[in-house]
Amino acid sequence: MIERRRGHIAIVASVAGYSGLPTAAGYGASKAGLINMCESLKPELEKYNVQMTVINPGFVKTPLTDKNEFPMPFLISVEDAVRHVMRGLDSGRFEIAFPGRFVFLMKLLRILPYRLFFSLTRRPGPVMNTPQQRYRQYLESLTPCTLEELGSMFQRTCGFAIRSMTLLAFERWMPFFGICFRRSDRSSSR
Repeated sequence: MIERRRGHIAIVASVAGYSGLPTAAGYGASKAGLINMCESLKPELEKYNVQMTVINPGFVKTPLTDKNEFPMPFLISVEDAVRHVMRGLDSGRFEIAFPGRFVFLMKLLRILPYRLFFSLTRRPGPVMNTPQQRYRQYLESLTPCTLEELGSMFQRTCGFAIRSMTLLAFERWMPFFGICFRRSDRSSSR
């Protein structure tokens, strides 16, 4: 295309690439990478009269989306998706994104302050049993002691006199490092 000095490259990404969403870390990140790549290549390819288009569909009803166990807002048919893509390719726009209302909401989400963004995207109720959750459950099952026992060990071995601060520090920061501790039930005897 560069040698011929003409052509058109169309890459299919997704509106999921606009911002990080729960349970879509791998999918969303790969789509964000595609969008970024297209944005980077567009000015470089224009010098050679090669057009770049990124196609960002929302949810399209296919046998693959039929397997999804989560809500899919603004789900459209394959026929509607094809119409959007063909119209967009004919127009020469850089981005073809549809359906419009879903695209608007997803683009709005990415410009919100993080505090508001996370409060809106946090899943209510029990979260799906993701691989990360199964790993966390596995770690918890292997935990050899409770927070209180860990604090006692630190007092004995390191001479810490401030047990409450030790417990607070472990309770607060260890989950960030992937170490999960269970609180002991104070009413049960050990």
